[in-house]
Amino acid sequence: MQKLVEEAYQLFAAYPAHFPLSICSCSSCLPEELQRELLRHPLRDIPAGILGAYLSSVPLADEAATARDMKHFLPRILQALVNGEDVRSPDELLLDKLCCDLPECWPEAEIRWLHRFAAAWFAHQIAAPRYKGCLIVWLAMFQFAGLDVTGELLKLWTQSAGEINALREFAAVYLSVPYGGRNGDWSKVCYLPRAYPKREQFADKLSAWFTSAHTRAAFRQSFEQALLAGKEKPEETMLWEQCYDWLA
Repeated sequence: MQKLVEEAYQLFAAYPAHFPLSICSCSSCLPEELQRELLRHPLRDIPAGILGAYLSSVPLADEAATARDMKHFLPRILQALVNGEDVRSPDELLLDKLCCDLPECWPEAEIRWLHRFAAAWFAHQIAAPRYKGCLIVWLAMFQFAGLDVTGELLKLWTQSAGEINALREFAAVYLSVPYGGRNGDWSKVCYLPRAYPKREQFADKLSAWFTSAHTRAAFRQSFEQALLAGKEKPEETMLWEQCYDWLA
């Protein structure tokens, strides 16, 4: 992941950020004096606290200007993500100012690179999730950034069904929507505000993937193999057996 972060520093080096930034400057967001302090720091050395204050600030109406600012800070943001620095809570909103769905702001080469990063980050988190239930959070993070990678990342999750952590994350989704299916309440797991325009589409993608015959078959086989081999933790056995039965 560090190699990709270094690529980001090179790829987005041509995007400067200037005062004032395209964010609200009220006392609850990032006042002008703090914006100036943020911009005084070399990009790699921006403290996590002030970077977090920028990320939590309300963007102004000019989405293109917001995206340009974010391109400048993106390498440092991804560095913080990879290093596990606490710069934004909740995690799913970490990249919400990227506006990747504005084609006039994003050359194809940059979008391709973001797809590479998303796939690498998701694979990394399948192998070693940062916390329980985080795979859905990372899916939402990229969705909220306007980056259309949900389908390819869900495919990667299915392809990794044989990995223990992939099973644990799948079981966490099952536990959130016990009966799965399109009748389940996916608002519990899609991690996007109800006012978000594409919230329903994202929830539909999750539901369709979770309940598809291909997904169910892949994970049922992997749960069976893991249970027979005793690879689960003792406290996981009942949940995994329930999930295995439901997948039938």
